[in-house]
Amino acid sequence: MDCNNPYDLRTMVADQVKVFTKNIPVFAELRKVIIATLQDKTAGLSGSPLIHGRVKQVDSFAEKCIRKCEKYPQPAWQLTDLCGVRVVVNSLDAIPAIRRCIEDNFLILEDEDTSGRLGDMEFGYQSIHYIVALDPAKSSGYSTSGRRIPEKLFAARTGSVALKKSLPAGPVYKAEIQVRSLLQHAWSDAIHDNLYKTEMKRKPHHLLRESALVAALLEDADNSIVKLIKGADQYRSYYGAYMEPEEIEHEIEIQKVVLDSNPDNRNAALKIARLSDCLGKDADTKRVEGTLAPFEKSGDPALLRELGMVRLKNRKKATGRKNIVKSTEMNPDDPDTWCELGLTYFQHKDYGQALKYYEKAFEVDPDYPRALMRFIECKILDGSDGSLEFLPLIKQNLERAIDISYRRIATGIHIPHAWYDIGFFALLLNRPDESIEAYGKAILTTSSKKIITGIYDSLTAIHGKVRHKNIALNDGIRLVRSYLRVVLTGRFNRKPHVYLSGCDDELDGFKTLSPCYRDGKKSVYKKGKPVVIVAGSCSQGSEVSLDGYERIIEEAFEGFNGIICSGGTDAGISGVIGRLTNLGGQAVRLGYLPKGESCMKGYECIYTMPGDFSVYEPVMMWSDILAAGIAPNSVRVIGVGGGAVSCLEYQLALLVGAQVGIISDSGGTGSTLLKDRDWLAASTVPSHSGNSKKQLLGLPADTETLRAFIYPTFPSKLIRRNDRETIARGMHEKYTELMQQDIARRLQNLADWKELDATFRDANYGFVDHIDQKLQRIGLTLRKITGAKPARHGSKIEARIERKKELLAKMEHGRWVIDRLEDGWRLGERDEEKKTRPQLIPWGDLDSSETEKDYNAITELPEILADLGYEIIAL
Repeated sequence: MDCNNPYDLRTMVADQVKVFTKNIPVFAELRKVIIATLQDKTAGLSGSPLIHGRVKQVDSFAEKCIRKCEKYPQPAWQLTDLCGVRVVVNSLDAIPAIRRCIEDNFLILEDEDTSGRLGDMEFGYQSIHYIVALDPAKSSGYSTSGRRIPEKLFAARTGSVALKKSLPAGPVYKAEIQVRSLLQHAWSDAIHDNLYKTEMKRKPHHLLRESALVAALLEDADNSIVKLIKGADQYRSYYGAYMEPEEIEHEIEIQKVVLDSNPDNRNAALKIARLSDCLGKDADTKRVEGTLAPFEKSGDPALLRELGMVRLKNRKKATGRKNIVKSTEMNPDDPDTWCELGLTYFQHKDYGQALKYYEKAFEVDPDYPRALMRFIECKILDGSDGSLEFLPLIKQNLERAIDISYRRIATGIHIPHAWYDIGFFALLLNRPDESIEAYGKAILTTSSKKIITGIYDSLTAIHGKVRHKNIALNDGIRLVRSYLRVVLTGRFNRKPHVYLSGCDDELDGFKTLSPCYRDGKKSVYKKGKPVVIVAGSCSQGSEVSLDGYERIIEEAFEGFNGIICSGGTDAGISGVIGRLTNLGGQAVRLGYLPKGESCMKGYECIYTMPGDFSVYEPVMMWSDILAAGIAPNSVRVIGVGGGAVSCLEYQLALLVGAQVGIISDSGGTGSTLLKDRDWLAASTVPSHSGNSKKQLLGLPADTETLRAFIYPTFPSKLIRRNDRETIARGMHEKYTELMQQDIARRLQNLADWKELDATFRDANYGFVDHIDQKLQRIGLTLRKITGAKPARHGSKIEARIERKKELLAKMEHGRWVIDRLEDGWRLGERDEEKKTRPQLIPWGDLDSSETEKDYNAITELPEILADLGYEIIAL
């Protein structure tokens, strides 16, 4: 046929239009089957892909017959786009799952990624194209809404027939499936079709440039959307790390209700599994497996991975691993799943096999820190590279992984795992302080002690492999392991004699971690004896910056009969403690310092290893404290400025459960720590009232506030329990009467006692509980009498109270400041919602209207006590 001959061309087109018109119903049926099948098979995928199709219009077919005449002499049988289906997804990362769905369900005759047509510096049309046909072997899996698929759709030409008719062999009825992102679809419909699919043979240069520019912008936007979605998905995966256990349990109950109302809700099942994993309760794993199992055939790779992980915990190794393998097959671009598959071998110490899967994860995403961490870990434990010569070669990888982990943390994802990764990478780079700080942050945001124990056990195994091969790494791991031993003991109530007394001298490097090795000295720590740690700058020349605090510290410790732990030298804050002359007769000063340092007179010194001050000193100190059976939340840590080691000391104290008070304006790393939201928000300990109290407090430079911190308030031993609320209510009513004189200042803390918020009610209880300390400070006490009301007017006792009124008022202000700080209040303009108060300052900085409140409280106290039958007497 001559395509240039109008008569021949017209005859061919007319003939082919008749053939095509006759086949339109067949193509229409093919379109329905493909669309219904894709909609059914992609229902479980995220993003709700938009799927639509068409059969080519007759006029469009006729036009294409003419344009493609030379190439297709029988277009009704040769054109592959007579039936077309288009799948539009929200973002590029959804395309791989769609492609697998198409390839798994249809006979693929051709496929092309059109982006391959573009040069390195070109931007333009991008789409995935498939030419498909129905596969007779998969006919049972096609969705037809109950209708029978016409046999004609499976028709195929044999080789001999194809040769005879000059047509391709194989399926007769074909369809084109295009897969695009939403932005690719927008560019194609708005620009490509209007610019390229037109009669214009020569396109204007400026339009081509504009087209390429828009394509470049949309391609960049597509990639940005993928990053955003991945970030959101990762946040959802790890958002349990941001919750307290009670919050996690509450959220699990919510998701259970959602799942009960819709048993097909896979997202709810997945959330339950991930949140339960955050809790780390082994007893919940069977229940979680029961929640996930109904979705095993859903085709959701994330759900299969979670199901596999929980089955492994339930000792179903074969089925669990099978689920994870299936997840990798369905989503081979997910490094997390490859890491989980590697973990199934890692946990059974098959490091060589685990290494293969971690290498795969690293190949999939070289910027994925967890894959790199596991890869290194397995390479060391496998022992195939006993020289560890590969470590210097991957220094840049380690630096990059740390940078990526910090960026992930900044965006709130992969917590706490990103912190653990940083801890490990910094250790390999011989930066132990950075490593310990990262491990501290990781522990702070970890609900499960199993994770921390796993990290400790892993480092122990690695330590055994490197101790004779890499001195720096050996020393770093030894330090981190010692740190973790103390944290595990203090934070999770592990038995001290198990974790702190069985040190492997070759691994831990110094027996002094074990309290039984103290040069024959008997431990001075005893249950019931108060322990205060004073930390901060101990370098020579720091005395000048401490001048403003030495008097405050000295007055706060007046008469103290307990153990004060500090640096043991005459420099800095440890020198301040060494020079105290007003301690009680039973006070003991303990100094923890490196061997070779000079011990200041007045200290009992305990030595660690030779060298500079480091984390070893606070680690040894806490080892002794915990081994003596002293509850960490009874220990007080006072911080005055300090450097990197002091900061790690504060953090260690917070992790084991002590209360840390840092003088706010003392500068250094102490002030920096007080601005760290993680440490401020996450550190809480239960109080005797049952409410949660903040551990990390920013203290004003005030003697009585510091003294109130050193001497915590406990329920009064002198006042009967049933009188406690009466006195507290009475003090509140007196305060309310005074404040009601200024109606404009009526706030929530002026409500009636029954309606009073718990935080303000506890504040009044705190006043009552502190009565013992106030009276004892001035040589007085209480006794309960029956019968007549105790006399108080004109008594010597009342005169003593009046003389000491300012001291007692200062004590009350200090107690109130500590009470408010423990409850999470901060210095600032008065705001009940933000929990800020301007009165959280030293007594001397208060204006007269504020000091008057404390004076009034002291004045009213004797009368309220007398009304309940309490008489104030001399000790």
